[in-house]
Amino acid sequence: MKPALAAALALGVLAGPAIAQEMPTPGAEQARIGYYEGTWSYEGESKDSPMAPGGKISMTETCRWFEGGFHLVCDSKGATPMGPMSGHSVIGYDPAAQTYTMYGLNSRGEGYYVSGGVTGNVWKWTAETTMDGTPVKFRAIVTEKSPTSYAFRLEMSAGDDEWTVLEEGAAAKK
Repeated sequence: MKPALAAALALGVLAGPAIAQEMPTPGAEQARIGYYEGTWSYEGESKDSPMAPGGKISMTETCRWFEGGFHLVCDSKGATPMGPMSGHSVIGYDPAAQTYTMYGLNSRGEGYYVSGGVTGNVWKWTAETTMDGTPVKFRAIVTEKSPTSYAFRLEMSAGDDEWTVLEEGAAAKK
């Protein structure tokens, strides 16, 4: 038998058990993020801060299941005090870290990663970064008011400062 053919057969025999394994299926954690599925309209208020000027925020976000049912893919578009903005994010669950995750980017060139959890009807999302050499923490608190509405608040803390509200508002499912 030629060496290449023998190697291909050996690879096929070794790969067989891996192929025979069942595909993973989404669990309760993935089902929980299904709360965000659908099209949401949210209105809020941005507070004057080092991050942005104060003013009205109006956004629409549509979240849909990605193939396999493990992640939601969300697209948003709207108006902020700094002008129009669009964004794209992916929400999932990391079983190794036992935390929910969100990766996102927006039309202002910003990218972010946040992690979080949910207790009852309250989601808490957190992120940390450094700005001008100072550690900065962000947290978003989302409180489900019903299956079709929620309230949100975004806060930040620079260094050892107290938490400051950056945005707050409400969302409703269309």
